[in-house]
Amino acid sequence: MKKIFFILGLILSIQLVGQTEKPETIAVIHTTLGDITVKLNNDTPLHRDNFIKLVNEGWYEDSPFHRVINNFMIQGGHNKDGKVDPGYTIFGEVIMGLDVVDKIAAVQTGRGDVPVETVTMKIEIED
Repeated sequence: MKKIFFILGLILSIQLVGQTEKPETIAVIHTTLGDITVKLNNDTPLHRDNFIKLVNEGWYEDSPFHRVINNFMIQGGHNKDGKVDPGYTIFGEVIMGLDVVDKIAAVQTGRGDVPVETVTMKIEIED
């Protein structure tokens, strides 16, 4: 009987922990080529929280994608004045807008993999 109560208590504890975990943050990256929706991982809370702080401060307002390598990556993080993001790498997952990621990846680039025509972003955090 004690074993059954222990197992029930353990199951209830696990369920309560799961219910109190913060839901993953959703951000929408509005670009000049369309919108990209991302889900930020809770596994890296310092990175996530720094990113949210920078978004709320307007860091990414009209920020460019400053490095693009087709079939590999699109990179942003500098602000519109060219300053580098003072924080951490962000870990997340694109949940909508992969077609926009592909459009950005396909832009013509020049020296240093910088897009010939600037692709900018503005990011908003969804509540």
